[in-house]
Amino acid sequence: MRRLITILALCFLVTTATAEEVKEVEKFKNMPVSTEAGGRFEFIQAPSNYGVVFLLDKYTGRVWGDNRFLKIKLEEIDVEERVEPSDTTRVNYQLYIHGNNYSVCFLLNVHTGELWKLAKRGGKSRFERVQMPWNR
Repeated sequence: MRRLITILALCFLVTTATAEEVKEVEKFKNMPVSTEAGGRFEFIQAPSNYGVVFLLDKYTGRVWGDNRFLKIKLEEIDVEERVEPSDTTRVNYQLYIHGNNYSVCFLLNVHTGELWKLAKRGGKSRFERVQMPWNR
């Protein structure tokens, strides 16, 4: 009887530890990073605030967002100094949202390395260009 209780207790501990590891892996697996492969458009939702959504045209870098402050749904977000890519038949852009803080959002040109960070001023969103070390 003692052996059975010991075996059951060990099985419980192993199962609990495994479940915690799976939760940790799933937390990072669901990070809202747009994919480079496949499809022109991607719909991305911030996990920390389900009201924050973006629609990304991965070919041109145009981004639309749900601007709840102005009660306008899916309005285009201005991207500072974004130049239309010469090849708009392939994926050129990715969007990254930090898993715990939806206000930390970046747009990346995967070919040139140009980077923009989302900023909100006066209830309006805008992607501001980040000065990269090779462009100084």
